[in-house]
Amino acid sequence: MKTFIKTLVIIMIALSLTGCYGKRKAQRNVYNNPVPTKPAEDEEIKAAMAEIAAYVAKIDALVNYAMEYVGCPYQYGAIGPDSFDCSGFTRHVFRNFDIELNRIAADQLANGAEIKSTKDLLRGDLVFFRGRDMSDENIGHVGIVTEVDNETGHFSFIHASSSGVRVTKSTDAYYKKRYITACRIIF
Repeated sequence: MKTFIKTLVIIMIALSLTGCYGKRKAQRNVYNNPVPTKPAEDEEIKAAMAEIAAYVAKIDALVNYAMEYVGCPYQYGAIGPDSFDCSGFTRHVFRNFDIELNRIAADQLANGAEIKSTKDLLRGDLVFFRGRDMSDENIGHVGIVTEVDNETGHFSFIHASSSGVRVTKSTDAYYKKRYITACRIIF
């Protein structure tokens, strides 16, 4: 009988230890669950995403508005809406979105943050070129970026050229050798 009681006690101890071990394992799972983000952080992320979406929508609207003028004639000194020179065109487009740009192409660079590399361009950025005289290193022409390949730095831009408002690629021989710099208008 003593052997029976000893065996019974050993079995009960073994069962109780198994029960304790099982409880510890269950408790560990509770602590392994990921900690949820704080509601304040979620709201900040949502607000930032909404702000970015609003900015992108505004840029898309600006570029789409500019595209409505493709084919509009060029006229030196004209500020639109029936004809434009290059800076008159960019000024007119941005003004439609309550953004004031300087009147002269060279002065519009001061309205934004300069962008050093064409690989960093975004839609809606202003791009600046030399004018017809290649010996003149000053800005003489401006356009608005419509598309960009950030890997190559190639871009397309809409501008009022001597043949009217049109979209041109930065790889176009005339503009490729005249490119100077770019800027981003923050709004």
